[in-house]
Amino acid sequence: MAAALFASRGYMGTSIAAIEEAAGLTPGSGGLYRHFPSKEALLLAIMEGYRERLVLVRATLAIDAEAGADGGTDGGTDGGADGGADGGADGATRRDPSGDLGRILAALVVFLSGEQAILHIGADVSGLPVSARDAISAAWDEAYGIFADLFTRYGFGEDRARVLGVSALGSLAHYVSHRRRLRHAPLGVDIDPYVEEWSAHWSAFLASAGEEAGQAGQAGQAGQAGQAGRAGQAGRPARGQSDALPEGRRSRHANTPGLLRRSVLLVVAVMSMGGVLASCGGSATTRARNASGTVVASQPQSIVYGIIPPQLPPSSKLPSITRQVSRLAGGKPFLVHLYTNWSQYPATLPALDSEIAAYTSRGFLVDLALRYVPAAGHNGDVEGFARYVAAMVTQFAKDPAVAYLQVTNEANSPFNAAASDGAYKNAVGALVDGIEAGAAAKARTGSHVRLGFNWFSSFGVQADRSWWLSIGRLGGARFASDVSWVGIDLYPGTYIPGSLPAPGSGHLATTAAADVAGAVDNLRTNLMPLAGLGSNVPIGISEIGWATSPPARPLSEQAELVKAFAAGACSVAARDNLQFVQWYKLADTVLPTKASPLAMGLMSAALTPNPGFAAYQAVIHQGCSRR
Repeated sequence: MAAALFASRGYMGTSIAAIEEAAGLTPGSGGLYRHFPSKEALLLAIMEGYRERLVLVRATLAIDAEAGADGGTDGGTDGGADGGADGGADGATRRDPSGDLGRILAALVVFLSGEQAILHIGADVSGLPVSARDAISAAWDEAYGIFADLFTRYGFGEDRARVLGVSALGSLAHYVSHRRRLRHAPLGVDIDPYVEEWSAHWSAFLASAGEEAGQAGQAGQAGQAGQAGRAGQAGRPARGQSDALPEGRRSRHANTPGLLRRSVLLVVAVMSMGGVLASCGGSATTRARNASGTVVASQPQSIVYGIIPPQLPPSSKLPSITRQVSRLAGGKPFLVHLYTNWSQYPATLPALDSEIAAYTSRGFLVDLALRYVPAAGHNGDVEGFARYVAAMVTQFAKDPAVAYLQVTNEANSPFNAAASDGAYKNAVGALVDGIEAGAAAKARTGSHVRLGFNWFSSFGVQADRSWWLSIGRLGGARFASDVSWVGIDLYPGTYIPGSLPAPGSGHLATTAAADVAGAVDNLRTNLMPLAGLGSNVPIGISEIGWATSPPARPLSEQAELVKAFAAGACSVAARDNLQFVQWYKLADTVLPTKASPLAMGLMSAALTPNPGFAAYQAVIHQGCSRR
């Protein structure tokens, strides 16, 4: 809890009383001092725990690598990348550079996915005490050490391995930091070619080292035969000179294996989210509230954007859809919001896995909604739904790209069973029991996924308060501690009329931005506290959209509203700890008809962009920094 407070409010903006309240102590009682002598000591304990967990990751990777080496010795050097790194009298160990890099990066993704609070704290150290900065440096040293260990295993001396470890991870970290802080890719180099080149470069470098060690091992065994082998390799570059590798030589590694490329993309995405959520400058409102609602400190914050694409499309259409999502994201950290129904489990799981892989292979993170749509005879079977949530948490426990699991969908909306779980029996019970079962499964599996739920805004003051109070009564403190985030589904001027004036009045955009800001403020200040959910629990706009129906609601109007909604979200991002926004939706599923005249997509059903597509591209590119 304290780490989340430091992350969302900053070190200086987090009071002792707020920490005590989050820990279940009486605010202002001094109870914290029975455990830690100061706020700084608490922060240092948090950072030391972070470093110790990285030490464990490093040690586990080293053990795994040694186990792999013990099982795979061979004197041959076929395939270059399979050449040994530990040449000697007993033969050289076969190694797979791309596989070794991929496994390290995959382990880091899993680790970092569960450490977003620390990434937020470390993204801006300007307000931290010197001792905390030193602790962050010590933690980074462990991360660099993971790469240094890899180079050591490939035969480099300790000093050289440390230099190479810093070079490999440091170049990746700097690319992320540059894009995050300056909102611009270095020299305009987009993420895809950068990832491809980083992967190919370090794979080729390690392969070259492995081949050299393998040749040395063979020489020790084969005498003149080994010398002849070395003579045949006289043109091969020396270690550390991989930049000079001829193009033909490097082309052997140009087609980067899927695991490595996906792992690099995910490291960039996870690290970017950790920093982006805590380090956006610009004109967005940047004053944070304490638990009582009082403004206490500046806290810059930005938003990660996302999209709702067509769900479980035919496999033939999925490549086209993922390409359009890539165009939209433009290399920025990005979320893809998908849905799956309990009633379809486990029949649709293979198709869902394929759909998720199609997006995560491009470096996107997934927000997966687990809908409470019961099969025949199970309407109201809350225990059955809870078991399903636990099974899905376990299913994706080791997939770091599945970042968010949304338990139920719009459980407060009773009107449309095709879209909202509130139409089924005891939806509140399904929500509460599902979250608690998911949290138990997280504890068993060590899963990194963040469990949360969404709420449809709005059915009026009394109905909204009643619903949130029912969650508080049923869930209590246990439920509140298990919730990692809360989403809001928001459609001003479409499904819930709100206060938007008529098109052409000249006030549409201004009022739309105010509606979004007001809805998020209301959720944070008036509703979430009724369920025991404080300001340390992040908010996300799980769905937001504007329907078109030309000529009454023209396509150009949607583009205007895309920008207006984004401006409203940015205006409260820091104040309300709003961390992500997901537009509903990428493309129309079918063309509008007289019976259903509204179309929500930024593209047509044929994937032809509407003006709103370019507007959302601009929103994603600019973030909150230019609003």
